[in-house]
Amino acid sequence: MFIDQLYTEETVDEEVDFYDKEWTKDEFEALMSQQNTEELMQAILFFAQSDVDVKWFGEKLLQLSYDSQAIVRREVAECIWSNMTHQFTEEQNQAFIETFKKDQDPDVRMYVELFEEKLTYSYEMLQEEIKQNIGGVYLTFYLDGYIIIFIMKRNGVLN
Repeated sequence: MFIDQLYTEETVDEEVDFYDKEWTKDEFEALMSQQNTEELMQAILFFAQSDVDVKWFGEKLLQLSYDSQAIVRREVAECIWSNMTHQFTEEQNQAFIETFKKDQDPDVRMYVELFEEKLTYSYEMLQEEIKQNIGGVYLTFYLDGYIIIFIMKRNGVLN
């Protein structure tokens, strides 16, 4: 009979790692001096989306913004614009803007205008960007002149 053939299947949620590898600060710094561009770009994204020492990471990205390979400089510019702009200090952002203004690659220079626009976002525009990017729940408020944003995560996944 059909009902006798039904059963309950128990599933176990498996954590899916977005990255094949997780890098330490020392490993990242070593990658910066190697010629493994693909792994370096993966590591940049890993740190941009991790709980990272922002001052340290900003210093490393500034060093990489002078890399001899345009693809690395473009990755740095994209990373800063899409993930890090509002985490860096005004001085760090200005250093990136000045560096990218002088870059020979037009794709890198294009990010200057995007940075400057993003830095002038109103509170409402910043909220809307976050909402579009995460499509989910967040809480924002001001504290001592800073915009504080909490995004709910569960098991490394935005909820």
